[in-house]
Amino acid sequence: FYVPNHADAARSFRAAVDVAEKHPEILGDENARYALGHAKINLKACEVGAGDAPSLAMVALMVKTAMAARDWPEVLRWESRLEELLTLAEASHPQLISAFAWANFDQGHYEKASRLFQKRVQLLGKMERYSEQGKDMCKVGDCFVRLNDAKGADTWYQHARKLGDQHGLYSAECAACLGLGRVAMYMHKEFEDAEEL
Repeated sequence: FYVPNHADAARSFRAAVDVAEKHPEILGDENARYALGHAKINLKACEVGAGDAPSLAMVALMVKTAMAARDWPEVLRWESRLEELLTLAEASHPQLISAFAWANFDQGHYEKASRLFQKRVQLLGKMERYSEQGKDMCKVGDCFVRLNDAKGADTWYQHARKLGDQHGLYSAECAACLGLGRVAMYMHKEFEDAEEL
């Protein structure tokens, strides 16, 4: 699959799909459903890919597959092609940026993760996807917490809180208050404010 040898890879992935279709009882297991989903995605990637170097469309599929598997080192293997990937259809941009943002966050690259989450926040705002935008504002706040920057964390949690209030997004508002409370308690040592939040 990664070399790539698409014919052999496709046979293996197709065999996994065939087994699941012949024995649907195994799909009661969450891991089996997860494996089937990845087999189908990878099979599609094999059908898209051809030649010695993976096409841009195939790279996008591999990034999305690695993200779904939370294989962050595999996601970061393709980070140098992010700007190239963003020449694909705009609808795919939030997911691709998210993959690299989460990968960097997981690997402890908080400054880079913050920049990517901020980029996604701007994009989601333009697309009017406010619920996701609020969650990513909180992730930017989380990055600043990891960077020991209380001011930056406060700023982004407040952005998320305001957005949640404006659009009736109580989950975003709740997550923002939780973040603000943690900053107040652990970084500012303002325990009364933390309790209120």
